[in-house]
Amino acid sequence: MMDWGRLAKPQADGSDIAAIEWLLRHSPPPWHPSDPPPPAPADAARVAGGVSVGLDGGAILCAPRFAPVQGVPATLIDAIALVRHWPVMDRQWPRIVHQIQCFTDTETPPDARLGSCSHNVRERFGVIAMTTDCPLGTAQAIVHETAHHKLRAMGVDNETATRIIRNPTDQLFYSPVVGHPRPMTALLHAHYSFLHVIELDLALLRAESDPVRRTGIVTLLGRNMPRVAESGRSIERHAMPDETGKDFIAAVLAWTAEALAEGETILRQYA
Repeated sequence: MMDWGRLAKPQADGSDIAAIEWLLRHSPPPWHPSDPPPPAPADAARVAGGVSVGLDGGAILCAPRFAPVQGVPATLIDAIALVRHWPVMDRQWPRIVHQIQCFTDTETPPDARLGSCSHNVRERFGVIAMTTDCPLGTAQAIVHETAHHKLRAMGVDNETATRIIRNPTDQLFYSPVVGHPRPMTALLHAHYSFLHVIELDLALLRAESDPVRRTGIVTLLGRNMPRVAESGRSIERHAMPDETGKDFIAAVLAWTAEALAEGETILRQYA
């Protein structure tokens, strides 16, 4: 019997990702592609033991704002090294992601590129796209977009769900991420993905000694924590989980409380 509470937060023994892979094989959601993705070209650049880097299948982020980056940018290599400070996620994300698309943000000045714009689409499981102008932002984008794919594999898409959430799609709740009301499924997606980002930031702060990089991490942590705190309160009050979702939502909220408590201690030190 699957322990849905252990699927919420990445587990050191890999049981959560093994369960997600089982779900994709034996109980895939209706939006999951029925056929495996075509292989990347033999000469495609690869990182993290086999994840391809390129635009095969078409770009997910759109011109003119987002311009493709050729090859493997050094910032992506740096970002992957940053994710290693969260060892569980470092082992997990390449089992979900099979392609990274790299872009530069043409509308944001280079000196203001703290963070990353990233995206995914449900029809292309395992493909993530992101701007790679900032190593820290790119690292966050890797775990953020991986989390979206994980949640979809578990049965929750942005505006529909096969398990976990029973709220009607016309029942809307304010999303602090996008700034307007969204269905509970979308609220959970935003919350879950940014919770992964916060956990990465905490892992980086435990390991990072460089004061400049620490300041950047704290800046992004301070940006994301209020949004996650607000969406967590809405999920706790208004989510309608099914039997599967009860343990999962409870575990997500417990993880949220732990991460926010550690983050608040750090922010007070920097205040």
